[in-house]
Amino acid sequence: MVLTYLGRSDIFTYLLRIICMKKLNSLYLLICLNMLPVYSVVSAEANFPFDPFVEVVGGYSKALDSGTGLSENAGVYGIGLGMEIYKNVDLKAQYQDYSKIDVDSKALSVKTKIYNYELSYRYPVGHDVSVVAGLGAGYWKMTKHQGSSTFMANGVAPMARVGLDYDIDKNISASLSYQYVNAIGDLFTGEYDAHNMLFGVKYSFGGREEMVPAPALDRVVVEDFVVEEQPTPVISEVVPMAFCNKIVTPIMFAFDESVLSANNRAELRAVSQYMKANNLNGVSLVGYTDDKGSENYNLSLSKRRVDAVENFFENEGLIVRHNIANGKDRTRFKSEYAKRRVDVYVDALLNKEIACDQKFAF
Repeated sequence: MVLTYLGRSDIFTYLLRIICMKKLNSLYLLICLNMLPVYSVVSAEANFPFDPFVEVVGGYSKALDSGTGLSENAGVYGIGLGMEIYKNVDLKAQYQDYSKIDVDSKALSVKTKIYNYELSYRYPVGHDVSVVAGLGAGYWKMTKHQGSSTFMANGVAPMARVGLDYDIDKNISASLSYQYVNAIGDLFTGEYDAHNMLFGVKYSFGGREEMVPAPALDRVVVEDFVVEEQPTPVISEVVPMAFCNKIVTPIMFAFDESVLSANNRAELRAVSQYMKANNLNGVSLVGYTDDKGSENYNLSLSKRRVDAVENFFENEGLIVRHNIANGKDRTRFKSEYAKRRVDVYVDALLNKEIACDQKFAF
């Protein structure tokens, strides 16, 4: 992934050829398939369009053989590579290794490995929490030892998964899920179904940028700004479809932060003093984040930022009439820092015919 972001397509191509020219057993094939979309992006010298991630999982597996009525327990661990190909939709390739199952009553042991692909969807159900469901298929390899005989088999099995994801921060999330794998094995080795309880930790790239000092802001920043109906209102009232308005000041935040700094408080206090002096008591707030991390986490982060500003104004005796968390700001700015903000509007200006070059002075 480092090579991808550096744009070193010549080195990346060389590494890809080395791996894929080896004997294409299942593991090499899995690596090659994951590198191909990245290679196409690097070759075109384009920005990587998706958010890639790496995930490690571990847990408990119960092997059930309905034909013989046997039920055995095993451990399972795995590592996967994937990418968010659409909003809350992930495509993942994963290697899973099952610990050896010993069946003393049958004097046999079974060792299984699975290489699988999964397409999953995350449905947000609360701040930082999502229900996840996925479908996929796995290429399994089984080795069975019974007495002095050894049987080896391979094939493809369908699989499904359901569970919960929790976003710890913008890069790291944890998951707890149940996975079902159907019909591992064949006529010679025997078949069993795997019922897995998995705990996973995922790291999403796209990552933490180097912190840069906050750019100097005038106490009052006035912009001509047209606000359209917001897609995610937090309260029942809706901001009017379109109005000419002034952003009194954008309240800027550091990366992944939602706590007001001393500078933020000074800016908000100046706004409060001006409004009280001019008998204005209502403001509207719109919160944003940069476009790194999941949609669900960024929506939650923008909500926390808006809530921090709202709490400040309420303590100052002002009314916050609209509190809107927009999540990711996909506007193109020279710096990502400009996206991490809460815009403050003066309600007295909504739907008023005012001069758009009007200035505020504190």
